[in-house]
Amino acid sequence: MTLAAGLRTRLAGAWPAVAVLAVLAYVPALIAAPGRMPSDSKLYLYLDPGGFFADAASTFDPLQFAGWVPHQHVAYLWPSLPWFWSVDALGIPDWIAHRLWIGTIMLAAGLGVRWTARLLGLGVAAALSAAIVYQTSLYVLPYVSRTSVMLLPWAGLGWIVAFTIRAGRRGGWADPAAIALVVLTVGAVNATALAMIVPAPVLWLLHAAWQRSIDWRTAALVAARTGVLSIGVSLWWIVMLVIQGRHGTDVLPYSESLADVSLTATAPETWRALGYWLFYVRDPYAATTTESLRYLSSSPAILVSYLIPLVAVTALVAVRWAHRRFAALLVGVGLVLAVGVHPVDDRSPLMRVFAGDDDGGLALALRSSTRALPLVTLGFGLAAAALVDALRSRSNDGSPNGRLANHRLAAVGVSALAIVNLPALWTGAFVDPALERAQEPPDAWLQAAAALDERADGGRVLQLPGAEFGAFRWGYTVDQPLPGLTDVPVVTRDLLPLGSPAAMDLLYALDDRIQDGVLEPAAVAPVARLLGADTVWLANDLAFDRFATARPEVVRELVLGAPGMGDATGFGEPKTNRPDVAMIDERAIADHRVGAPVPPVELVPVLDPVGVVRAHEATMLVSGNGDGLVDAAAAGLLAPTQVAVRYTADLDDPEAAIDAAVALVVTDSNRDRARHWRSSQDTTGFTEPGGDAPGVLRDVPSDSRLPVFDRDDAVTQTIAEQRGPVRASATAYGEPFAYLPEHRPFMAIDGDPETAWIVGEHGEPVGETLRLTYDEPLSQLVLRQPAAAGPDVRRITGISIVGLDGNGTAGALTVDPHDWPDGTVTVDVPFAVTSGELDITIDAVDGGVPFTGSIVAGVGFAEIEHGLDPTVEITRPPHDTLARASTSDPLAVVLTRQRVDPLERWRDDPEPALTREIELSAARTFDVDVTVRVDRRASDAALGALLGWPVAASSRLTGSPSHAGVAAFDADSDTAWITEFGVGVGATIEVPSASAPIDRIEVDQLVGDHSPVTELTLRTGDQQRVVAIAPDAAGRATAVVEPALPAGPLVIEVSGIEPRTTIDRRFGDPVSLPVAISELRFDGAPVVEPIETHVVTLPCTPVATIGDRVIEATISIDGPGWLDGEPVSAQVCDPVTELPVGDVLIDAATPVGVFDVDRIVLDDGARRAIEGVTSSAVATVVDSGRFGRTVAVDGCASGCWIVLGEGFNDAWSAKGPGGDLGEAVLLDGGFNGWFVGPDDGAVVVELRWTAQRWLWVAFGLT
Repeated sequence: MTLAAGLRTRLAGAWPAVAVLAVLAYVPALIAAPGRMPSDSKLYLYLDPGGFFADAASTFDPLQFAGWVPHQHVAYLWPSLPWFWSVDALGIPDWIAHRLWIGTIMLAAGLGVRWTARLLGLGVAAALSAAIVYQTSLYVLPYVSRTSVMLLPWAGLGWIVAFTIRAGRRGGWADPAAIALVVLTVGAVNATALAMIVPAPVLWLLHAAWQRSIDWRTAALVAARTGVLSIGVSLWWIVMLVIQGRHGTDVLPYSESLADVSLTATAPETWRALGYWLFYVRDPYAATTTESLRYLSSSPAILVSYLIPLVAVTALVAVRWAHRRFAALLVGVGLVLAVGVHPVDDRSPLMRVFAGDDDGGLALALRSSTRALPLVTLGFGLAAAALVDALRSRSNDGSPNGRLANHRLAAVGVSALAIVNLPALWTGAFVDPALERAQEPPDAWLQAAAALDERADGGRVLQLPGAEFGAFRWGYTVDQPLPGLTDVPVVTRDLLPLGSPAAMDLLYALDDRIQDGVLEPAAVAPVARLLGADTVWLANDLAFDRFATARPEVVRELVLGAPGMGDATGFGEPKTNRPDVAMIDERAIADHRVGAPVPPVELVPVLDPVGVVRAHEATMLVSGNGDGLVDAAAAGLLAPTQVAVRYTADLDDPEAAIDAAVALVVTDSNRDRARHWRSSQDTTGFTEPGGDAPGVLRDVPSDSRLPVFDRDDAVTQTIAEQRGPVRASATAYGEPFAYLPEHRPFMAIDGDPETAWIVGEHGEPVGETLRLTYDEPLSQLVLRQPAAAGPDVRRITGISIVGLDGNGTAGALTVDPHDWPDGTVTVDVPFAVTSGELDITIDAVDGGVPFTGSIVAGVGFAEIEHGLDPTVEITRPPHDTLARASTSDPLAVVLTRQRVDPLERWRDDPEPALTREIELSAARTFDVDVTVRVDRRASDAALGALLGWPVAASSRLTGSPSHAGVAAFDADSDTAWITEFGVGVGATIEVPSASAPIDRIEVDQLVGDHSPVTELTLRTGDQQRVVAIAPDAAGRATAVVEPALPAGPLVIEVSGIEPRTTIDRRFGDPVSLPVAISELRFDGAPVVEPIETHVVTLPCTPVATIGDRVIEATISIDGPGWLDGEPVSAQVCDPVTELPVGDVLIDAATPVGVFDVDRIVLDDGARRAIEGVTSSAVATVVDSGRFGRTVAVDGCASGCWIVLGEGFNDAWSAKGPGGDLGEAVLLDGGFNGWFVGPDDGAVVVELRWTAQRWLWVAFGLT
C-alpha cells in the first residue's frame, strides 16, 4: 500500500470520530445565546483587534491606568489575536467568531486526546470515548464564558503527550519541534497553567523508560530537545514577564489571596474536575458561574458528576493494560497538584517542598492549582477508554454481534455519561447569562468616544464612577470598554491597581471617596488635572447594583456642580438607571437624585487642564499621599496649573526641598493602615501605630498596601497611638472580607459605650482574641457587650482569659455563659503581675434567628472597664518635614476626619471626633479654618432641641434627617417620617403636648417599598388606646379613638405592621422595609414648618481646642443643603492663633451639639504663597509615540520641572541639550519629573521608554 493510500485509509477510519467531536464542539457553542457576547478573555479582542495588536506587542501602554506595563497582554499575540483579527477582517459577527473559537478549542482538546489514545494502542471506539470524556469535562465551565484562553493548555495537553510518545519511538528533532509549536500556541497565556500540564509528558517518559519501551537515554534526549525548543519559542512572553516584574505592578499580592483561592480546591471537588474558586463564589447579585448552581445543589447532577471518576478508578483497578501505570500517574500527580496548598494551614508535604509554608512567592504563583486538573481528566479518559478496549478484547471471539454488544455499547455508555454530565452542551450555558453583553456597545458610547477622538488634545479622560469591572446596563464587559473605543488615554478605577503605585494611590484616593459617599466637589477638578485629564466621562449607565458601587446619578450631580468643571454634553436619550435586582436602601429612599432620567453618557470638560506632559517653575511640598492631595484640593490648597507637587516622603534632601518650595502642606494621610482589593467598598483598615508590626495579632493575607514610597518610616506616615495605662489589640476586627476601622480594638477601651470592638460579623468569632497590654496592676475587669440590635441577636456566651507577663503565662480562667445574662460580666483578675498582657478569647457564642442577619451578627465588647486612668487615641500626621520647617517657610496643616456616608447603615464613622497632635519646630501664628457639618445621624431629640421641633421620633431612616418624625406634621404629603430598616413595630413619636382631646386620628402612608402600618397605640399619661389602621389604595386611613384620649403629652407607637421585606445587597440577608407615614392628623396636633426652612445661628460656639486655646465659630444653618451633607457656615470668631514650639494637641471632641468638625486647616501663609505663583513654563509636545515624546519647554529662565504623566517608572529616561537629566523624581502625585536647568530659550527634552528593546530582541530570538 502506498503512503497516500494508507493516509486515505486512516482518514476514512477517523472521520466519523472527528465528526462526532466536531459536533460536540461547535454545535453547543453556536446555539448558546445567538447574537450575544460573553465577557470572555480580553474585550479588546473584539472591539479593536487591530489596535490591540500594538498594545499586546508593547511593554508600555499609555492608554490605561495613567500609563502602565501591561500584564499578560503579550500572550494574546498568538493565537487569539490573529484569529479575531482575521474573522473581523472577513466581516464575521463577533459572536460567531467567538463561538467558532470556543468550538475550535474544544475540538482541538478532543482530537489531541483521541490521538494519544490511539498511540497507546486503544481501539477506535475506545479512543473516541477517551476524547469525549476529556472534551466534555466540567473543567471548562468556569473558563468558557470568562477566560477561554485559559483553556488553551487544556486543549494542547493531548497533542503534547502524543508528540512526546512519538518522539520517544521515532527519535530526532521533528516531534520535539512539534511540541514546541504546541507550547508556542498554548503556553503564553499563563505560566502556571503551562507548568501544571508539564508533568504529563514527563510522566510518560518516566513510564516508558521504566517500562523499557524506550531507554533512559532516549527519554533524556526527548526531554532536553523539547525543553530547549520550548524555551526558545517562549522567549517572547518569558522576557515580557521579566519586564513586567521589573517595571510593572506586582499583581499577585493585590489579587485573590492564597487562602481564598485554595479554599475550594478540595479532593472531592477535584475528582470531578472542579475546585476552581470562581466556580463557587456567590454574592447578593448573582453567582460568578451560573452553571455552578446545578453542580452544587442538584443531587442528580452531583451524582452523575462522580460517575465518570468512579468508572475510571474502577478501570484503573480492574483492567490490566500496558499503560495503566501512566494513567494512574496522571490521576495521582494531577490530584496532588490540583489540591495544592489546601488546606492552606495544613498543606501537603509535597507542596511544602515546592512552596514552603508562607502565603507568598511560589505558593501565591501556584495558587490556582486546579489548573492541573487536565492531567486528572486525561488520566480518567484513558482509564475509561482502557475499560472499553478491555471489553473489545474479551468479545473478540469472531462474532461481530458480540463486539457490538460489548465494547461499542460500552463506548456509547461512557460517552453518553460524559455528555449527560455537561448539560451546557444543549442548554446554551456556554454563554453565562451573568457574563454576557450586547455584541456592540450602544450608540451613546460610540458617539461619545468619537467626540473624544475629534477633540483629542493631549489630555486623558477620567471615567467616573469607578468599578471593579466593566458592568453596564447594556452588558458585562469585565474590561473597561472605553479604551477599545477611543484613542484618547483613559484612567478609571479597576479591581486591581495595575498602574504605578503612586498614580494608582492618587486615583483610588479620589474614587474611594466617591464610593464612600464623602467626596467634596472642590476636589474633583484639581485631582483630575493632576491625573492629566481634560474630560470626565460620566458612565451614567453603570450597573451599580452589580458590585454595589456608587449610584451614577449621585456622582453625576457632584461632578456637574464641582468648581472648575465645564458644561456637560450628553449622549443618548435620558433614561432611568434601573437596577437588575432590587436595591431598596437608604439611598434609594432618601436621595431625590436616585431614579432621575439621565443620558447614558456625559462628557464634562475640566477647565484649565494641564495635560499629560506639563512644566512648572515652582514646587510645593505635601506630607502625605494621594489621600492628602484630595484633602488639600478640597481645602483649596492645590494649584496644579501653577505649582508642581512633591511628596516629602520621597525627598532625599528635605532641607533643600523645603527651601526651594513655595509652601509646605502637611496632611493626616499616608496612614499606616491595611488595604484590600476585593471590592470598591470598605477597603482600608484602622490607622496603626507605625513600624513593621501588623496592626492585628494574626497575619491577614489580603492586606496588600501600595508601595507608594521606597520607605515607610513612621515619621513619614500618619500613625495612631494609644496613650494610657491600657492598650488594646486583637487578632481581627469587623468582617472577614471588609475593613471596618470603627470596630477596631481600641473601641473597647475608649470610654464610650456607643463604640465597640466587633469581630466575626458574617463570619466565625469563636477563637478571636482581644489583647490588653497594661503598665499598672489590674485587679478587676468589667466587660460589657454592645447593646443588642434586636430581641434575638448572636452574643458572646463564653470567654477565657489568659494572663501573660515577661516570664510567660501568669494564669488563666474561663467565664461561663450563666455569669453574664445581661451581656455584662465582672471578672476578678487573679494574676499577681504589675504589668503584662491579658488575652481575652471568645470561646462560645449563641443566639440569632436562622436565615437572618442576626445569627451571623458581629460580637465583641463595647467597653472594658479596668479601673485605671482612661486611654486616648491620638493620631499624629507625618513630621518628617514639619519639624524642619522654619517660620519663614509658608506652612499649612490640613486635618480631615475619617467619616463614611451617613446613609450607609452598615458603617459608622471610623473617627467619632478629630483628634491630632502636630510637632512644630518654632512658634507660629496660624489662620484657623474649620469645616462643620450637621451629624445626620443625630437623634430626633438632639436635632429638635437645636431646630425647635415640637416632636421627636425614636427611630428615623439612617442618615436622613429629612425623614425625621417632624415630617409627619408639616402638612406636606411629599415628606414623611420613615423609620430605620428592620425597625417598624415599637417605633414611636413623642408629642410634648397635644392641645386638645383626641377622638380620631388620620394616617397617611407612602405607598410603595415600605411596610404598611396596621395598628397604632396612643398613650397619654397612664391612658392607652389601640387603634386599627386600614389604609386604602392611596395609603390613607382614619381611625376612631374610643374613648377619646385627653389632651397632654402624647406618645404614638407603631404596634402593628404588615411586614414586607427586601434583600440587602451587602450580605444578602432579608430585612424588613421601614414604616413611612407622610402625615398624622388629629385635634391638637402641632403644625410645623418644612424641615428645610429652619434657620439657626449659633454665635461663637466652641468647635475645637488647639493647644491651650478654645476655638469658637459662628455656625449657621440656612437652606436645605445640610440635609444632604453639605457643610454649614462656620466662621471662626478669632481665626488668628499663636501656637508654641513642640507638640500641639488639636481636639475637636469638644461637644458642639449635633455638629461634626470634619476638617481643621491651620494656615501660615501657604494659601497666599500658592495662589501667588504665576508660572511661565510651557511644555509643548513636538513629537509623540507610544515609547517616547519630544517636548519643547519654554519659560525656564530660572529652571523648571517637566512632568511626564505616564506613571512613575524608572524605565523612562529624559535627555536635554546637556545630556541625561538624571533619575526622575515623583511629582504631581504619581508621575515622573525631571529638573531642566535655566535657559532663556526653548529647551528640547527627549523622553524615552527604555524597556521595549528587550522585547524586540526576544521576538527576534523566538
